[in-house]
Amino acid sequence: MHLWLGKPTGKGRYSTMLLDLVPDGRSSDEASLLVILMHELGSVAKGLFYASIREGRERNAYTAEARLGLCDLITASRQLAELKGWDFNSLVTDGEERFSERMKDARRKMGG
Repeated sequence: MHLWLGKPTGKGRYSTMLLDLVPDGRSSDEASLLVILMHELGSVAKGLFYASIREGRERNAYTAEARLGLCDLITASRQLAELKGWDFNSLVTDGEERFSERMKDARRKMGG
């Protein structure tokens, strides 16, 4: 999945690909990391969507793409946390607590 900026070129594409704005795929400035996060989220979405409508080896390949995209999302999130001076382990712990609360809410809504 590609994210585009600018005006359509008339070929169904836009003039500037969002990733073109990142000078180095390993850049650690905030804007670059945000672009990478958006791109990887797109990879996860694309992989999960196509895995849901394909079969066999194609399904496996798209599932692997989604998993790798999620791994890259975590990596970029960790880089962003370090850049902002946030403790990544604390963010994970807080995220686990939020997840636990959501699961409790879901169980209550289901009558459990």
